[in-house]
Amino acid sequence: MTTPLEYHDPAGQAAAEILAWLSSPRPTAAEPGELLRLLQLLDSAPLPPEPRQRFLDLIYSQALRLGESLAASLPQQALPLPRPLRQRTRQTAGLLALLARTYARRADAPEESAESRARSLWQALQASLWQLRTDQRSAAPSEPGTWLQIHAIYRLARQQGTHRQPGPRGTVSIEALYLQLVLAAIAQPTSFTPDEIAFIGHYLAQCLPLPSLDTAPGNPPTTFWIDPDKDLPAQALVRRNPPPEAAILYLDCQALAANIGDHCRQLQQGASGEQLGLPPGSTAFSLAATLRRLHQLWGEPARRRFPRRRQSYRASLLSGLEPLRRLARDGERVAAGSEWMVINESPDGYALMHVSGDSSAVRVGDVVAIQAQREPEQGATGWQACLIRWVVSDNPEHLEIGLQVLAPQMLAAEIAGLAQRTPALLLPEKPPLRPQAGLIVPTGSLPGQPERLLLLVEQGNLCVREVRPIRLDEQTASVEIFSVEPDHSP
Repeated sequence: MTTPLEYHDPAGQAAAEILAWLSSPRPTAAEPGELLRLLQLLDSAPLPPEPRQRFLDLIYSQALRLGESLAASLPQQALPLPRPLRQRTRQTAGLLALLARTYARRADAPEESAESRARSLWQALQASLWQLRTDQRSAAPSEPGTWLQIHAIYRLARQQGTHRQPGPRGTVSIEALYLQLVLAAIAQPTSFTPDEIAFIGHYLAQCLPLPSLDTAPGNPPTTFWIDPDKDLPAQALVRRNPPPEAAILYLDCQALAANIGDHCRQLQQGASGEQLGLPPGSTAFSLAATLRRLHQLWGEPARRRFPRRRQSYRASLLSGLEPLRRLARDGERVAAGSEWMVINESPDGYALMHVSGDSSAVRVGDVVAIQAQREPEQGATGWQACLIRWVVSDNPEHLEIGLQVLAPQMLAAEIAGLAQRTPALLLPEKPPLRPQAGLIVPTGSLPGQPERLLLLVEQGNLCVREVRPIRLDEQTASVEIFSVEPDHSP
């Protein structure tokens, strides 16, 4: 029997090393660096097609298991990720990207059979899917060229006529995988928590009628377009027109948005996610809130209201509903949580980069207060209440967030008369930014949107106000924001 030590040619040595590693017992998941080295070794070794394919598939299955294990651990991590975990996620994403390129090359090889080419394209897109999921759940941007690679895989499948064939063992087609990737990107993953991102992936795969891809535009308010020659997923037609010379693909999300709207209405009427056949929800986020935002992103894409201006000045940031209530009640006696650099701003928002201080409490969808740090002669500025819209982290020393301004002032409040104490923030009306007063409460604390509320407002002395919720303006995994008006009914 030939042993690994008896191989003397490069192909045999490569095969022996890969086989010895894959067959050795391991108590824990594979290390991405090891798999990456094996894949690079396989790529350079002059192996015959059959053992090369077998070894490639073994590395592929190990890489997918690694992606799944990382996806399960990332939701519990604060951003930015610690250096060892960041390195592991980046290596895993790089491994999956290399696998996608390797399978795409095999699918374009003329000596491969049609069945083998279709299978390689499906595996290439599946590797890209897990690459993007790894990046999204760690709030990291994907490496340049990722979307060009994804578009190229789908275009090759269309050219070969295999894009709508079922995948291996009756799985979804290449076109379905491609649409899931594009729709997940349209949903702006940086604006969702890792638990919500995982739910969106399952929701797209199991519960929604995916739109078709056409060469002619559909209903403009719900239509997105894809330029396969650009390193971008898809753009809304209401925001930007495609270049006239490009081979554009269009997808109309009208039916998809209508399906989500139906789920939202049934949840509002008391149905559970299980009754609707939705993927298992998580206690870490509100199912109704997530679906409502998906309905807006896919069915009602909005234009940017104001242009952003580049800036470079420092600001203090305090995050979380309770710290903001203490700030509103006790003023400057509350210490600011962290220091940030404002890198651009508009009348309704900011983009900030973390400079110093504890940022572990920063979560997408949470409320924060921001105060610009001015020179003494410029005078002090007030604290603005904001909502964290997105979070991005390139490396362990880098964290950026996007803020939407909610109000220039805030008052600590408490809702009386409910089963348990409900903390709240009252946002006084301030046209044109806030034409009506607002009320911020923890998500799920006002089920059924009661007709009237009794507020205990800490404004100097304690005062009592009766208000009526008019509508739900914002709903995230952390907070709900209602527009309210005084209730003068007897």
